Amino acid sequence: MIRGALALGLVLLAGCETGPPIVEIGTGVTAFESLEERQPIPLVPGAQGGFHLWIAVRAQGFDPKEVSVDVVSYPLEAERPRQTTHHLLDLPAQDGWLVRSGLVQVLSLPECYQDREVVVSVEATDSAGRSAHDERVVVPYWEAPIGTCAR
Repeated sequence: MIRGALALGLVLLAGCETGPPIVEIGTGVTAFESLEERQPIPLVPGAQGGFHLWIAVRAQGFDPKEVSVDVVSYPLEAERPRQTTHHLLDLPAQDGWLVRSGLVQVLSLPECYQDREVVVSVEATDSAGRSAHDERVVVPYWEAPIGTCAR
């Protein structure tokens, strides 16, 4: 498994449908940024008062048309609340990769994620059924307390 970055973005190697598919999770709004295990990442306030994480992904061995990408996140200590976001993406080629960044992982209970170890995983599957998985433990942070997690 290739380790990667957590931000909202997906990168797949263009035209490389030979060999086993691999996917790497990362972060970034406009570009893929690698993530280290237990790396602090910002909780991002949204326009409607909620919070989200920026997710990015890069991969190889996929058909770039209609790649299904599921992003799942949950606090390591409890596995709840669990957030899942599904994306169906065409991935344009850029510098030898198919790239998509700026994917949003909305958190319905951000207070249960703040300053905790959180698993963020990605599962990518193309139209031919090729799939790959990657995950990272990160620590989402925000400058002020968001609230108390009731779970």
